[in-house]
Amino acid sequence: MLIGRLPNSRFKLLHIFWIVITVLMATIIMLVFVKSLLQLLAFAAVVSFLTSPVLAIINYVVMSGENVPEKDRPGTVLIVLSLVGILFFSLMALGYLYVTFIYDGA
Repeated sequence: MLIGRLPNSRFKLLHIFWIVITVLMATIIMLVFVKSLLQLLAFAAVVSFLTSPVLAIINYVVMSGENVPEKDRPGTVLIVLSLVGILFFSLMALGYLYVTFIYDGA
């Protein structure tokens, strides 16, 4: 489990904490990029490229975990598709990092 077995009151507190953090971070990002929409879009693209493998792995772990009833877990085809997707996202993120920081185009 990602957060373990928490009492309901503790879970609600943790939930509210992360909502506040998310709102604050979104506000800061919007204020930083308010003058340049192109920079905001570039930032969003970078974040999506680099976080997609992590989010895909978290989704796979959660849906395959014991917190999801056996009958509701993904079947073999969906598991294979998920693993292929995670591989694809990871390769795209690595490719982005390579092109951005290592490849010099010469």
